[in-house]
Amino acid sequence: MKIESIDKQTPGRGPGPVVLDPRERDALVSHLLAILGRLGDLASAIDRRDEEECYRTGRDVLDALQLILEGGAGWHERTVEPTALTLPHERLHSIMTRLQSQRGRT
Repeated sequence: MKIESIDKQTPGRGPGPVVLDPRERDALVSHLLAILGRLGDLASAIDRRDEEECYRTGRDVLDALQLILEGGAGWHERTVEPTALTLPHERLHSIMTRLQSQRGRT
């Protein structure tokens, strides 16, 4: 999903709701689940006292959990229905910007 999708404006009403088609939503959830698979990396970083890696991986995991638990993405790997992301626009934009910038790290 591109950040531009989040930034679409509804004339006179500010940002509209972000609704993902099933393909977009499934790709997003697949990426989020890959991030959650990095919890072992976080534990290793804690053991190494690598504070920078702890913060970076911790932020990624937090963002993934927030989209899954509070943002409407859900846990199912596949869906056939459109999915509305329910986080406030500013928070969603912030998370999606970070996700796109770190896609190569997962």
